[in-house]
Amino acid sequence: MSTTATVEPGDTTTVVVGLDPVAPTVRDADHLAEILGDVLSRLGRDAAVVSTHLVPGEVGASSHVALSVRWTVAPPTSADLARILAALRPALVPQTAAASPDEIGLAAPGARGGYPRLADSAARAAADAEAGRDGRAVVYPGRPRLTGTVTVADALAWSAIDEVVGLADVVVGPETLLVTRGHVRPVWRAGRLVLVVQPAAGGTVVPYETATPTPCCADHG
Repeated sequence: MSTTATVEPGDTTTVVVGLDPVAPTVRDADHLAEILGDVLSRLGRDAAVVSTHLVPGEVGASSHVALSVRWTVAPPTSADLARILAALRPALVPQTAAASPDEIGLAAPGARGGYPRLADSAARAAADAEAGRDGRAVVYPGRPRLTGTVTVADALAWSAIDEVVGLADVVVGPETLLVTRGHVRPVWRAGRLVLVVQPAAGGTVVPYETATPTPCCADHG
């Protein structure tokens, strides 16, 4: 599996890292995503997208949630990437059942670690995030601006969200008012971040996902 993809030849590269800390619920995974976002911000990667990915349980086992981190930069040096990888897993350990960073699944360009089963699921999360075919974004550029009520046009202009689509026959236009409810989780679809909305009072729309999703019903793309 390749975990890098050229966006503009010779200029920038999309780097994707998969992590599987065995988050038991979407809410737990969201908390871990926030932690990763803080770490990346401190390391100068404010434009990163941190997404969650459902990992189906094996026979007799429960499903859980893995994470991916995706950012676009000038091709990173091996030292730069190593510095980032060295910071990610240790930040998750205090909030997980892992006894050490080495237990958490990892899949990154030139690096793989953790329990083999978790490294495999981390690799799947990375591949899905790289292709933009699965995952729900928790941390992404512009998300802090999506509070209160905003127009769809502003949501698209201010954040990394590429498209807002309505369920069923809901028509969404640039001036449609989006009541964010402080919880805006776009999903990856065909390489684009898409926010799914449903109708609300007074002709407004709200994100389809509520603030208390569960792994079985949250939209993972």
